[in-house]
Amino acid sequence: MARRSIDAVLATHQVSLLAEDGVVGVFSGALEDGAPCIKIALRDEDPPGELPRELEGYPVVLVHTGEIRPLGGGA
Repeated sequence: MARRSIDAVLATHQVSLLAEDGVVGVFSGALEDGAPCIKIALRDEDPPGELPRELEGYPVVLVHTGEIRPLGGGA
């Protein structure tokens, strides 16, 4: 049985992942060997909760980005 696309997996899990304390983003990416993965952007280097290491067969990579804020300015 084929697994679901990474976009479908992200759509299913992104709301619950973003609700976790310290998570500021969720997106698809690639491992060094080019295999698809799900990346979770974190505000702090050490997340306070337990985050998954894989989702529906896709590896999860934690990335420390710091706080993410919109750019100033606008129209």
